[in-house]
Amino acid sequence: MESLRIDLGHAARRLARDPVQTALALLTLAVCIGANTAVFSVLHARLIDPLDHLSEPERLVAFFNRYPNSMEGRLTNSTVDYFDRRELTDVFEEVALYSGTGFTIDERGTPARVPGLAVTASFFRLLRVDPLLGRVFEDAEIEPGAEPTVILSETLWRRAFEADETLVGRTIPIDGVDRRVVGIVPGAFRFMRPKRELWIPIVAPLEERTPEFKHANQYSMIARLRAGVSVDAARAAVDRLNAELEPPSPALHEAIAGSGYYTETISLTEFAAEPWRRPLLLLQAGVSLVLVVGCLNVANLSLGSLQGRTRELALRICFGASHRRVIRQLVTEALLLAATGSAVGLLVGAWGVDFIARVWAQDAPSGDAFTLNVPVAGFAIAAALFSTAVTGAVVAVHLGRRDLARAIAQDNRTASAGSRAVGLRNTLVIAQVALAFVLLVGTGLLVRSLRAVLEVETGFEAESVHVAQIDLPPPHYPEAQAISDFIAALEARGGEIESVRAFALSSSLPFQSTMRRGLVANASVPREAGATAVPFWNGVGPTYFATLGVPLLSGREFSPADDFGSARVAIVDITLAEALWPGESPLGKHVSVDVASDDASALATVVGVVGSVRVRSLDAPDAEGAIYFPIAQAPTHRLAIALRADDPARAFDEVLTEATRLNEQVALHGIRKLDAHVRESVAGRRIPIRLLQVFAAIALFLCSVGLYGVVANSVALQRREIGIRLALGARARGIVRMVVRRGLALSAVGLVAGFAILGSVSGLFAALLFGVGRFDPPTLAAATLAIALVCVVASWIPARQAARVRPAEILRDE
Repeated sequence: MESLRIDLGHAARRLARDPVQTALALLTLAVCIGANTAVFSVLHARLIDPLDHLSEPERLVAFFNRYPNSMEGRLTNSTVDYFDRRELTDVFEEVALYSGTGFTIDERGTPARVPGLAVTASFFRLLRVDPLLGRVFEDAEIEPGAEPTVILSETLWRRAFEADETLVGRTIPIDGVDRRVVGIVPGAFRFMRPKRELWIPIVAPLEERTPEFKHANQYSMIARLRAGVSVDAARAAVDRLNAELEPPSPALHEAIAGSGYYTETISLTEFAAEPWRRPLLLLQAGVSLVLVVGCLNVANLSLGSLQGRTRELALRICFGASHRRVIRQLVTEALLLAATGSAVGLLVGAWGVDFIARVWAQDAPSGDAFTLNVPVAGFAIAAALFSTAVTGAVVAVHLGRRDLARAIAQDNRTASAGSRAVGLRNTLVIAQVALAFVLLVGTGLLVRSLRAVLEVETGFEAESVHVAQIDLPPPHYPEAQAISDFIAALEARGGEIESVRAFALSSSLPFQSTMRRGLVANASVPREAGATAVPFWNGVGPTYFATLGVPLLSGREFSPADDFGSARVAIVDITLAEALWPGESPLGKHVSVDVASDDASALATVVGVVGSVRVRSLDAPDAEGAIYFPIAQAPTHRLAIALRADDPARAFDEVLTEATRLNEQVALHGIRKLDAHVRESVAGRRIPIRLLQVFAAIALFLCSVGLYGVVANSVALQRREIGIRLALGARARGIVRMVVRRGLALSAVGLVAGFAILGSVSGLFAALLFGVGRFDPPTLAAATLAIALVCVVASWIPARQAARVRPAEILRDE
């Protein structure tokens, strides 16, 4: 222990004698370890344990109905699915439905919009949430005719109701409905994203529990497995149940059979992590490369320092120090340097976690809280140990292969004194160049992919359109006719506002999660595969397509005459038209919007064809098809507003004024540009790319520092040789070329190694690329040029110093 204390004291004094190199090494390690810690905090929160706030998350599963022959992707579930699957008591402990929404409440005298969920009574039992006050929902509260109830979060209870404990049992108005508060749940409770503050029961009408509604697919669905039941067993049980339930009509049977319907059963943890898995794993791989490059850089600095101390160390051996004792001292110096840098890296990591949280909030505001918790701190310590081990191992391996005593006989003025370390240092620089090249290429490919995604035509004009939502209190509009009358009146008044250039109402807008999908069929042919589709459904006003800039390709747009009492009509986009009527004009044809019914009321006449609009993803293979109905024929209590105006804030104030003249209880919220929704849809690409660009720049800088150190050290060791060359008539320009050539040679070898590494790992991020190949020539050329420029600069600086050597000083030394 005493010898360790002496070694540490000597190591600290030795590092203090070279403050520039020590500071550079500490900064390198701090940045690399801090970056890895910050990224791992995101990886842990999003991928490893995204449901760590829930009880036994490994027993939670999610269900999605899929129709692969009619559409790509997942659909939600129906109330029929809920009542059927909850009977599988030998498989599921609880089954629950939920649907994300928002509610208008009176918050201290001011109407406020609160994020919430509509849930079945089993929801809180399934998630094992104990109320802070009161109780959770009971099964009777989802039955028609039950008293309206509500559960509040502790956060909302304290903010809006000043933590009044007498609130439980009282009624409060929510969306115009007086609901009795039955419980308060802890503020720490959250389920998926974003965090919710209010919950109401799903009250499913009796007709929505009949087999005809099995494929209505209105709600998300989760379940808790019984102890010992696997996800595979649950999947098999649901498949058997689906096979046993026959569709109620031959028409629906044909349509469902042709669609390839099945239910996907997936771990809820896997589902929560799924959207971010590939980009975050790639991001962690990228920042890990930075850590390796940083460790190699510090090891290179340590070897450079060691080369200048060869005679010192040899003299220590000659005066009685053992070979092992000298190696231990040098390894102690390397470990002290790495350990100190690692400690600083933990502090940088804590700051980096906060930085990434802010970056995340800018592109994907979802209430994520990335923290330096125990697992993240454990990873940081592991990264610190890794960097310490790499640095110490490089020094130990180098020294273990040398006979320091021989160095006393060598002339310290020649390059031979450092020749034994040159090969190892060159190898480290080559590795740095190779890894930096791989990181640059990967980042460049992802940047080009993002640009390609952002250049995808959406099918509408998003930049100049501002949107908002307006909610009608259900008690004031119990009938569809009343909603339709409100819509017609607001459309007329909105179009007359002078500050508004274009105004439209719809039930949803592109890139909002509220647009639903449903099964439709060509009513003129048997409902086989190819005659059915599952497009997006949207109710829109007469001016919707003109306001969003969606082109009308044939037929007509909706008109005020397409009201609640008129014949049912529809407009389809070109994608759906080609799917249901290939090679034909759909105008005047009938589309079945209720494939379970053969009644004429289930048919809509196609009156127009519009251009395809991307609804939720820019990087999907193509548009997914959509069908539009007059909003007056498909009324809903939640309306989307889209408008064009020079002063959008003023325009929405005037729209709200007109709306409150129709009903003073309506609420307007969510005002923003439509392209903000589009940008958020690519957050999964944008955020990792922004961070990778930073890490690639760090790796490139570290690479330049490492190359500079090697070339500068080589110049120092060859100072005598260079002086003699100059004395014999060599020109300074030739000396510069010689030194720069040496740096470029190392870089060239590193680039070759980088190409080899890239060829073996490029498949790992190929799935994230869009519109660009894995070996994109412009990206490879740009990365190669960047490496070459950095290497030229890093070599040119010591080359200029070499050219300034004075031959007279060298000869005088001789």
